[in-house]
Amino acid sequence: MNVPPRVLLSESTNPWFNLATEDWIFREFSRDTPVLFLCRNVPSVVIGRHQNPWVECDLAAMRRDGVLLARRQSGGGAVYHDRGNANFTFVSPTAAYSQEENFRIVIAALQRLGIQAERSGRHDILVTTPLGKRKISGNAFKHTRERCFHHGTLLIDADLDRLARYLTPESERLNARGTRSVASPVINLREIVPSGMLTYQMICDALAAEFLDAYGVTGENRDREVLNEESLAEIPSLNDYYGKISAWEWLFGATPRFSHTVALPGRGFQSDFLVNHGRIEEVVLHCENPSTPLSVYLNDTLRGLPYGDAAILRIIEGGIAHFHSRDDARIFMDRVDAEIVRLERNAI
Repeated sequence: MNVPPRVLLSESTNPWFNLATEDWIFREFSRDTPVLFLCRNVPSVVIGRHQNPWVECDLAAMRRDGVLLARRQSGGGAVYHDRGNANFTFVSPTAAYSQEENFRIVIAALQRLGIQAERSGRHDILVTTPLGKRKISGNAFKHTRERCFHHGTLLIDADLDRLARYLTPESERLNARGTRSVASPVINLREIVPSGMLTYQMICDALAAEFLDAYGVTGENRDREVLNEESLAEIPSLNDYYGKISAWEWLFGATPRFSHTVALPGRGFQSDFLVNHGRIEEVVLHCENPSTPLSVYLNDTLRGLPYGDAAILRIIEGGIAHFHSRDDARIFMDRVDAEIVRLERNAI
C-alpha cells in the first residue's frame, strides 16, 4: 500500500526545537511515510555530531552577540543559520531512500525559480557565478535499518559577514579529534535570482511543490501541515529530546577528546589542557620545575570542571608570571577560584 507523503512546515525559529521536531518525525512517524520538513532558525551555529565547538566556532563572539549553539545528530560540518536560511529535511523508508532523488528535488525546485544549480562531490549544491562556483547548500545524512534522513540548508539572504565571524576558530592551537569543517566560498541565492526577488516562503513553496510532484500528489492532498511549539508541547518524546539537545552535556560534553596548549613566550611556561567530553581531564605544566605547586594546584582544582571558552585560560596566563611567592600564589588561586564559580554558573 502506498503511503501518502507529508509536508510539514515549522513556525518556530528555535534551532533546538526544530532539531527535536526533526528527530520526532524520524523516530515516531510511520516508517513508510515520506516526509519533507521545512524550517528556519534565529542566528545560530549548528555543528555536526562529532565536531568540536571550540575548534569550529568563535564561542566568545557567539555568546556576546546572543548566537545559539546547536549540535545535530548527523555528521557533516558546521553551518551558520539565521532567518535568511531555509532548512529542509527529507525523511523516507530505507528501502525507498534515494540521495540522488533528494538532490534532484532541491535542484528542480531552484529551477522553478530560475536558478541553475548543481551537486558537488562533497554533497554541496553549487551555482556558477562570474567569480567561479559558489556554495549555496550544505547537506548531511543519517541512516538506520528502517528510516533515513537527508537534511540541508539553502542560503537565501543570510548575513554572510556573521557567517564568517562565528565560524572562525577561537584558537589555531587546538589539537582535536573529530570532524573538521571544510571552508567553501558561498553566495546568497538572492544575489543571483533573475527576478532579484526571493523569499523564504518562495523557497518553501518550490520545494513542497517539487516534492509532491515527485510522488504524484494532486488536489487537497497537497496541503501542508503547520507545526508550532504550542501544538507539540504535549508530546513527551519531543520534549525529552528537546531537553537533551539543548543541554551542556550534548552541546559540549559530546565533544571528542582534544588538547589546548597555552604558552607564555619568554617566561619558560607552557601548559597543555587535556579535555575529554567537554571537561578538563588534566593540566600538564611544562617548565623548569614541573612539580611546581602551580601544577599540582591546577590539576587538583580544575580536573573535572567544564572547559571554559577562554576566560579561565586568560586568568592562568596572567597569573603564572606572578606565581613565585607564597603571597602571589594565594592571590592567583583566589582569582582562579572565582573564575571556576563563574564557569559552573554559566556552563553553556
